[in-house]
Amino acid sequence: MTKNDLKTIAASLNPAHFLSAPEYLAALYQAVKAAADKYSYIQFTEDLGLGHCNALYLIIHGQRPLTKKAGQKIATALDLRGVSRQYFLKLVETKARGTASERDETLDDLMALKARTLPTDLDREQLEFYQQWYHAAILELLSLPGCSDDPVWLGQHLQPNVPPQKVKASLSLLQRLRHVAFDKKQGRLIPTQTTLTTGNEVYGVAVLRYHHQMISLARDALTDVGPTERDISAVTIGIPASVFDQVKAEIQSLRQRLLALSAAQSDSDQIIQVNIQMFPLGRLNPRSKASTNGNGSGT
Repeated sequence: MTKNDLKTIAASLNPAHFLSAPEYLAALYQAVKAAADKYSYIQFTEDLGLGHCNALYLIIHGQRPLTKKAGQKIATALDLRGVSRQYFLKLVETKARGTASERDETLDDLMALKARTLPTDLDREQLEFYQQWYHAAILELLSLPGCSDDPVWLGQHLQPNVPPQKVKASLSLLQRLRHVAFDKKQGRLIPTQTTLTTGNEVYGVAVLRYHHQMISLARDALTDVGPTERDISAVTIGIPASVFDQVKAEIQSLRQRLLALSAAQSDSDQIIQVNIQMFPLGRLNPRSKASTNGNGSGT
């Protein structure tokens, strides 16, 4: 496996298809390994300009951070250029940024770079749909009886409020995506129930940005929304790794039941957001997904 061979394989993997630099490097290593079975992490690390060691193994497996300096060396070694180079280096930067606002800013940069890699206007508009939380909220509001499609009215009925200019732009986007259309009988825009499949080209970073926004709105609701109008709770539990998938299945089942409950209603008068989050807080062995049995405490 020569360095030119490595560059050729790297050219077939678009960094913009990945959500983290280690994920991209792991996919690249597996592709190289498939072409040269005896290829090692030590050789991989050396070929990427980081010296004769196993640094890439540690980076890929989350045991060592990928610095900006190392990212620059890797991008140069792989001959990444243009948007591919910018996107990869932005992925490296995303991990290094500390505050929520800094991460949001970096995600916005990734979205802008991602848009430049998409082949069609439809793909770019699908990506745009996930850039702002209120696009989905407006779409749902328009399905309610008595709703108006006036940008001022819609903006005032969103929580938090959205300026009319942004609502107008959102309605234009929803029309271009064919999510809404003018109904002569009701005299306003209504949802078309048309489902546009969001492919992998768009899905990853777009949905990541969407969830960042929704989690931020949930945080603000702790102080901006009265306790009778919200339910924000958490539970901290210990489980063995073998039960992890069962917990995920329970969450997925709850989502489906909530969707079915919503579909059965004919007199809805508000739109709510339900966030369900699960993530690790601690492990006995940081190198594995294993956890411990134990009693849970909830709030």
